[in-house]
Amino acid sequence: ESGYDQAGEDGRVSAEDEEERRLKEEEDKEVAYPESESEVLLREAESAIQTIRDDKSKHENDLETTSKVLEGDFGPDSAYMALYDKCFSQQVQQYTYEVCMFRNAHQKDGAATNIGNWGNWNDASEGRPYSVMHFTNGGSCWNGPSRTLKVTLQCGIDEFVVSVQEPNKCVYEMEFQTPLACGVEEVEKARHELQTQFGGRA
Repeated sequence: ESGYDQAGEDGRVSAEDEEERRLKEEEDKEVAYPESESEVLLREAESAIQTIRDDKSKHENDLETTSKVLEGDFGPDSAYMALYDKCFSQQVQQYTYEVCMFRNAHQKDGAATNIGNWGNWNDASEGRPYSVMHFTNGGSCWNGPSRTLKVTLQCGIDEFVVSVQEPNKCVYEMEFQTPLACGVEEVEKARHELQTQFGGRA
């Protein structure tokens, strides 16, 4: 019986030691030791270096964007430069289609799928010059080619996506309206229609 009591006592002592050790660890965690002068200086230096790195990265990105704009083909007299990096979207069933002009385009359904990166303008076989934008080399299509998007520009008062279709697998077509697509003939036609409608007051 004395042996049984001794074993129980040893168990209680061990449990108390374990609890005391645990409490000591918790106290150590809660103690906030003041930073030394060297640690403060080191932390401030690291923060300053990170700020310099962030600023450098931002300036590099700005420089890259400026270079792309200066080197880009924005049509006659850079007429379409005003659209650069502007994004427009339209909901079609469960998907949202977004195009960022002269950058890229995506199909969104929770995750975003790249359906094309800015490539080039149309050639003469596709109608009036600078009337069709080609976005190429998008995300890979399952058992198919890389996704592409063709954006046909239409003359209109406002800027918005008119329609989006997928006539062939992973080949997308979009109609986009913008006043920048209005040629001289279309402007004169609109002026004439206004004059006719308002009795020459336009």
